[in-house]
Amino acid sequence: MTTRNPNPIIVIQNRQDPILTQTDKRLDLYRRILQRRLDRAEKEVIRVPHLRGLRLRLPGKPFHATPEIFFQEGGRTRFELPNENMTVGPGEVMLLPARMPHGEQFSGASFLTVIVMFQFESASLHFGFLENHRGPIHIGPIDRFQSIDQFAVIRYADEMTAISGSDALSRRLRQTLYLALLVRLIQGLRPSGIAPPIQNSWIIRCREMIDVYYCKMDFSVTWLAGQMGCSPDHISRRFRAYTGYRIMEMVHRMRIDHARRCLQDSDMNIAEVAWACGYSQPSYFNHMFKKLAGTTPKEFRHGPDHGT
Repeated sequence: MTTRNPNPIIVIQNRQDPILTQTDKRLDLYRRILQRRLDRAEKEVIRVPHLRGLRLRLPGKPFHATPEIFFQEGGRTRFELPNENMTVGPGEVMLLPARMPHGEQFSGASFLTVIVMFQFESASLHFGFLENHRGPIHIGPIDRFQSIDQFAVIRYADEMTAISGSDALSRRLRQTLYLALLVRLIQGLRPSGIAPPIQNSWIIRCREMIDVYYCKMDFSVTWLAGQMGCSPDHISRRFRAYTGYRIMEMVHRMRIDHARRCLQDSDMNIAEVAWACGYSQPSYFNHMFKKLAGTTPKEFRHGPDHGT
């Protein structure tokens, strides 16, 4: 039986909504959403894909080295997975295990989801919404929190996905881990660093989008421009003027930095590392890695000093 969200859904109409443009309002909404879920955790519907889909290729779909968490507030998200499809409705949670390929389809007049992702040194939260109730999903400003213990949250998420039993003890363990995950997120919702000067808010928003979505397999200047509400030519010129880098040059550098960590700290094979970094073709990944790192992925992994 599906559990419905007991409170009115907060609807974000467009990218100019004060909830999106004001940091304090976003933080307050994150807290309220997570606290409400903590208060009713025993009734939460938590969707977890079957682990048999791990590492199976789903062409053109993302594959991340860390888990993702979707708190569905309104509307529905349909997840396309290697061996199944799952739909998450209002008041439900989707816990995507690390290395689970997936595609997403979004629907609903009051669509709103909170997405939790993990970077090297921080966790990030942001809203996904359908602008004016239609069209492709839009991504709200990304708030990164160094104060969130991301390693604890990832550990709880990994342990939750590994629980296969449906007996009372398994359900209790899953619920306990979910409670701990929510508490860690709520405790860590503190702004990290100094608020950016207002004149630089545009470029910081650009960098945030790249920092979180550079592994997106279909990342492009056109996609980023659509999220920023401007033309590809405009965003390209302005980004290079501020940073000295072309957008895709920055993306490739971040992907290869991520690949270095994956090669050092995971058991993923080279094709999986390529995929996790946003490259659909291992040959192109090898080319970019050699160009930017000065060695091949295989040589880097097996080198005596890991290429340092």
